[in-house]
Amino acid sequence: MLFSYPTEWPQFYTAAIRAKLPLLATDKYKTIITDSFHFMVENKRIELNAFVVMDDHIHLIWQPLPGHSLSSIQLSFTSAKGGLKTKDGAELKG
Repeated sequence: MLFSYPTEWPQFYTAAIRAKLPLLATDKYKTIITDSFHFMVENKRIELNAFVVMDDHIHLIWQPLPGHSLSSIQLSFTSAKGGLKTKDGAELKG
């Protein structure tokens, strides 16, 4: 019997605000983050096991689904949240 094993496993990932500003303390920016997660789950790019949004960073456990690599998922996430960049240069980076 042949088994189909995953090529990617769940990964712990952290992304932080470069300037350490508490941008994620507001619902506006939390919504950008959670909307990005929702989009990737609905479009079958990731399985999202857990996440926490802190004031200046996020932690998550996610797994790329078949056809998507971890690097492409991280790039997709960090470009999707472009609205987190501020005039003074603060932005979310992975």
